[in-house]
Amino acid sequence: MIFKLTEAGSTSQEYFRLRGSTRRFEVNGNSDDIDFVVYSDAGNILFFTDASSDNIGIGTNAPDAPLHVKSAGNDTTILLESTDTDANAGPVLELYRNSASPANGDDLGKILWSGEKADSSKYSITKIYGEINTVDASDRLMIDVASSGGSGHNNYEYIRLDGGVRDIIFNEGGQ
Repeated sequence: MIFKLTEAGSTSQEYFRLRGSTRRFEVNGNSDDIDFVVYSDAGNILFFTDASSDNIGIGTNAPDAPLHVKSAGNDTTILLESTDTDANAGPVLELYRNSASPANGDDLGKILWSGEKADSSKYSITKIYGEINTVDASDRLMIDVASSGGSGHNNYEYIRLDGGVRDIIFNEGGQ
């Protein structure tokens, strides 16, 4: 089953189709600039795909990243739940850096806390990130805190967990 729309002065465009042979519901199968939107019963946008940017928004119609989740409340924004009853860890949040040429000093992933200043500009407050220390041997986990300190924006490393030498280092730079 195919659903097409012809607007005045334009050619027919396919918007979506139901495929019985593959049991699939396809939206924008011809790769046109057609967004897909799901609304709540209150008229709010729940899910938005931006065809021109290849981004998905949950709670926003202007996603700024491949997956942009926006909430107006202070409740849980993202919940990962596992109902597995064995002794293994779960749920798992994995930051996977898939590089064909890993090198010492490469950042592997980052969790960044940001805020908004009175002038509506965004700034970084603190971050946790992993770094390759020695390829195939050990890695590091760092916790940095950003500071404006009167002389501009600085990042200070406060804690480093170093897997290669099994060290926990506090404030090595002395700031």
